[in-house]
Amino acid sequence: MVRFIHTADWQIGFEAREAAEIGDELREARFETIEKIADVALREGVDFLLIAGDLFESNLISPQTVHRVLSTLTRLHPIPVFVLPGNHDPYTPSSIYQGKAWNRAPDHIKLLLEPVETSDSVIIPSPLYQKNSREDPSSRISFPSDKEKIKIAALHGSLAIEGMYEHDDFPISPDVAERLGADYVALGHWHSTFRLNDRVYYPGTPEPTSFSERRSGNVLLVEIEGPGKLPEVKEIEVKTLTWQEKSAELRPGSEKDILDALLREIEDIPQKRRTLLRIRLTGFADPEFIRDSEVYLEQLREDFLYLDIRKEVKLAPEPQKLEKIAAGSLLIKEIMKELLNLKDSLEGRRGKSSDESERLLETVRKKFGDHPLDLAKAAEEAVMLLAELTLSHDT
Repeated sequence: MVRFIHTADWQIGFEAREAAEIGDELREARFETIEKIADVALREGVDFLLIAGDLFESNLISPQTVHRVLSTLTRLHPIPVFVLPGNHDPYTPSSIYQGKAWNRAPDHIKLLLEPVETSDSVIIPSPLYQKNSREDPSSRISFPSDKEKIKIAALHGSLAIEGMYEHDDFPISPDVAERLGADYVALGHWHSTFRLNDRVYYPGTPEPTSFSERRSGNVLLVEIEGPGKLPEVKEIEVKTLTWQEKSAELRPGSEKDILDALLREIEDIPQKRRTLLRIRLTGFADPEFIRDSEVYLEQLREDFLYLDIRKEVKLAPEPQKLEKIAAGSLLIKEIMKELLNLKDSLEGRRGKSSDESERLLETVRKKFGDHPLDLAKAAEEAVMLLAELTLSHDT
């Protein structure tokens, strides 16, 4: 039986581009997370810790940072720590793993350049030697047929699933476990925890790096009873900071209610001083409300570690302006009339659905789906957009 921690993408020294103002705090949080990972490994009594690539953000990390990482991992002695070079820290002539700082690593911290055997398992790695490639890194490895041990492949790259990878991002064939005959494929590169099947996993980054990550902040505890047995995999949360995004789509006349509901959601967020929050506002609102909302939102900055406000709200023309626009063009007047009739009829009001409304309905349905309220909202947006375009043209 083998029992180990699968982790990846620590990216120590990362650039924190989405929140550069607090970059030092974010980089420091990663060391707190490493300590948590060490605690988990010691508590669970694992056979080894496997880091499947991108321990470092790049090969330009300072020697002091490397020493600090090694010092933290020294806590795990004598538990082996296996480190695979990834695309951020590839094994090149100028690799961080060929520098003096890394060469002082204790014996239990081992770079995965060649196969490694433990008492019950064999780990076959495919280290990366460059930042990008169209080659499948799994094509360079195979398991010895004479070994009656649990077979673990350590790879870094993107599973070649349509729409989820780039062609030069070390594409890994989804049949990798079957093709290699592996009991477990330990992947790195994707920052969200992801299970392809019973044998193929990404742990995701243990400390989130952006608002786009949906399931980061974990390591995987893997247990395999013997060769050919299915792994038992458990997610364990270790993250120090949380990145959250909250969004609201504003509608004329309902702006305050919608914003109040959003603020109630935000109020319920725990540990705000350890949270990076992005607020995204879309839709339509009147100019006065947009100005007033800034006061509410800016007050939140004191509560959170970091606040990013994204306003993508379009100005909703006042009723008088809509009337003016409609009066200025017979064509626009008729289109607006049909759209508003469509909106009212979908909302169960007195609007009449004419033949033209029915044609509009079909067009809107193809784009937005069949739910009446969604369609009503789409019709309302069409009126607003038409007004916005007309006002822009007039000016």
